[in-house]
Amino acid sequence: MSPLRPHYRRNLPHYQPEPSRRYFLTVRLAGTLPANWRQKGDKLTPGQSFAQLDYHLDRVAKLVIQTLHYLQDPLNLYHLHAWVIMSNHLHILFTAQDETPLARITAALKNHTARQANGLLDRTGHPFSQHESYDRVVRNEAEFGRIWRYIERNPVAAHLVEQPEHYPWSSAHL
Repeated sequence: MSPLRPHYRRNLPHYQPEPSRRYFLTVRLAGTLPANWRQKGDKLTPGQSFAQLDYHLDRVAKLVIQTLHYLQDPLNLYHLHAWVIMSNHLHILFTAQDETPLARITAALKNHTARQANGLLDRTGHPFSQHESYDRVVRNEAEFGRIWRYIERNPVAAHLVEQPEHYPWSSAHL
């Protein structure tokens, strides 16, 4: 795909009208558990099983946060505004830098995260995110503010926390 191509289609249409635009990106996760997080025959109590699973998910979330910041600095692909990592998806609000195509940013995010996470989770050959993602061009300041609030309030809407800043895997927490 040519980086200058303003419209492309897979299963979902993707439209990049011009460089240096603001985007809202949602990536659905395909797998966030290690291949062997729970072995057959484990004699774990439900509490121990939960703690072990929580430990693995925390490690993955930290890795995704590192990737989000790595793509901003030092790779300079975008300026990151807001983000949240949920158990089965992540939302990102960013401004593409210079003439970086949206497709390059999405591919870099998915590829880097998959490599790092699959290594951490002792898996190979497994997709970490679903093939498609949802992207939207942010059209104006009012929409930018609504999307920012939506992203940071996502854990509140899911009844995980009472205030956005209480959720550790979000830009609101910083």
